[in-house]
Amino acid sequence: MRSQTAYPATVDLEIFETIKIFWEKGIFDDYSEQHFIIRAINNDVSYFKELFLRKNIKEINPASFPWNFIANLNVKVINLMHYFGNDVIENFFRNQFAAGKNNYNENQFFEALSEFYLLAYFANFGPAKLTDAIYEPRLVDSDKNPEARFVYGNDVVLDIEIKTPNFPERDLLENFIIPTYLLNDKGRKKLSDFCNNNDINCHMPRVLKIKDFMNYAGEKFADISSENHINLLIINWSSTDLSETELFEPTTLLCNSKNGLFRNKDVALKLGISEEALSKISAVFFYILPEGCLLFNDFRYLFATRQYKIIANPFAKKVSADKIHELTHLAVHFPEELEDERFAFFSLDNRDWDSELREMNNIISENTL
Repeated sequence: MRSQTAYPATVDLEIFETIKIFWEKGIFDDYSEQHFIIRAINNDVSYFKELFLRKNIKEINPASFPWNFIANLNVKVINLMHYFGNDVIENFFRNQFAAGKNNYNENQFFEALSEFYLLAYFANFGPAKLTDAIYEPRLVDSDKNPEARFVYGNDVVLDIEIKTPNFPERDLLENFIIPTYLLNDKGRKKLSDFCNNNDINCHMPRVLKIKDFMNYAGEKFADISSENHINLLIINWSSTDLSETELFEPTTLLCNSKNGLFRNKDVALKLGISEEALSKISAVFFYILPEGCLLFNDFRYLFATRQYKIIANPFAKKVSADKIHELTHLAVHFPEELEDERFAFFSLDNRDWDSELREMNNIISENTL
């Protein structure tokens, strides 16, 4: 049991004090030896050097990272205990942060870490002083709860639901296309057959992930009572396999002029998104987690990278882009403002693909859902 051994850090213990208390209370006893936090506590520089090379993270020095990470995490823990209470944060460490315990999953840990950063961001940088914060509040007559509710002194109420899709690895050397628009059955088959005959790997956009996330959020959120009540569906798109244009796919799925989910309500309903979800979700917030967040445990690094899109839902009750902007301090757009004329994202080897691209464009244009 780790709790029966001395905490590894031997200097500057004050900056690790709460994490050290967690160690002594046995909160880390069930963590895998491979766990990110355990490796940081143990100052495992070689692990972080390999991790940063694997994830192509160049801005962080692996030699200084482990103790900096724990010191900054310690500050955030104290901060969130103040708002949510000690038990909530301790349970977060025992469960979400444990990321499978003996069956440790690194992606699962990063999902939990991202949620932790968001909780800290909205607790500390809202539109006014925070007056109340509730973790996993029961807002509707069901056993499903959103991540958190924040109540601010200017009468703004924020409810958040956080989701993180996982994506398969992509061979960056293969010819690849993913259409912008949703296609009917005939179009999907025709495009797939054409691509197969021309050595192109055709992927359909991952709209079902977004559909499921929206429906889950609709089941958890309360009805919007006024413009001061904001229901924010937050989707961490960091693991996308479209690294060349990271938020193109989800943005176009919601905003394209032909059948974007926030442009054409009939398409959203036909796809299986519920009326409840469409009326309750004020906006969808997509983001890519910045590298600086890892070192400093601070979601505000998103201001520097601008790797985000907040898309207001025109079908929601009493939605105000200005109110959402005042709350998040980030740019908010209605879907027509983010319209993109590209018919697809594609990555093709260096030869003349003009005729193939024209044919694929024709197939997509003639077979939109």
